[in-house]
Amino acid sequence: GVQTCALPIYGVQDGDGYGWNETEIKFDGIDDYIEVYNNFDMTEGMTFEFYGKGDDFDTIMLSKTIKNGQGWTTRFRTHFLENYNKFLCCMSNLKSNSDWAIPDNEHWIQKENLSSFKGSTGNYITMVVDLTQNTIALYQKGIKVGCTTCSADWLTKGGLTDNSIPFAIGLMVGGSTYTERYSKMSLYACRLYNKVLIDDEVKANYNQTVAYRNMLVNQK
Repeated sequence: GVQTCALPIYGVQDGDGYGWNETEIKFDGIDDYIEVYNNFDMTEGMTFEFYGKGDDFDTIMLSKTIKNGQGWTTRFRTHFLENYNKFLCCMSNLKSNSDWAIPDNEHWIQKENLSSFKGSTGNYITMVVDLTQNTIALYQKGIKVGCTTCSADWLTKGGLTDNSIPFAIGLMVGGSTYTERYSKMSLYACRLYNKVLIDDEVKANYNQTVAYRNMLVNQK
């Protein structure tokens, strides 16, 4: 079955139409986000799954940030550019040494030609980071769309394994000055594992999650 856990949702105001509505969590794009501490060993790596619908140009799926109003210490960010149907990931400010690296901006990697986050069904993205093989694999709707080898330093020196820095869903902080960016989106489901899921496990999660989501919608 599908396991769920309660996570703190920040920025949601009572009666503003956002937050959990029995089928999804809605973010208003102003100050809503979820914070997750990884209080577990991440020696093997991680798997992150994100199922939802974006309402803006940029859907911020997962980042690491220190929200102190004075600055930021990491470069870990993943997001999806809707107008270009691109998944982008930045683990640190070092060169990724990946064949997915963006020319002249090689601390970012990207995968293009993915399906949209808009529309009635949204999108389902899975990112698998293997710290024993120094790879990032990307899946869309349970199917692997590619895998790339990256620099070990790039993977680990942006705060990925630091459990004192929380992950954030829907919030990204960056720039030469402290700047907060939020996503307007609907989140149907997400999971964070401290293990490397294999293809069959990713596919099974996708099938079960979509089935569970459809059941919730049909019951509402």
